[in-house]
Amino acid sequence: MTKRETFEILKLIGEYYGQFTVDQQKLDAWHEALKTYSFQQIKQNLVCFVTQSPAPPKVSDLVKQNLAGEQQPLEFEWEPAVEQDIQEELQRLRQILRIRMN
Repeated sequence: MTKRETFEILKLIGEYYGQFTVDQQKLDAWHEALKTYSFQQIKQNLVCFVTQSPAPPKVSDLVKQNLAGEQQPLEFEWEPAVEQDIQEELQRLRQILRIRMN
């Protein structure tokens, strides 16, 4: 993968996840990790990942190899959060933000 292709991957991540920012240091680091991989495979893995994750990917989320070192598409198994966990997290956020519920 070229550095330009790495930038395209990072730019796509930024489009999918608004909080994901791209700078030169991140581009250099990601390129170092991804330069031996196929742009098309990483892009395919990214598209698969974004349909199932609310958080931006790490490099390891986009790269999966079998024991022979061959690249394989990623398979994701995500389970939705249970209602109790959601309510507990919302309560924790309300406490942090000092929001009072009447």
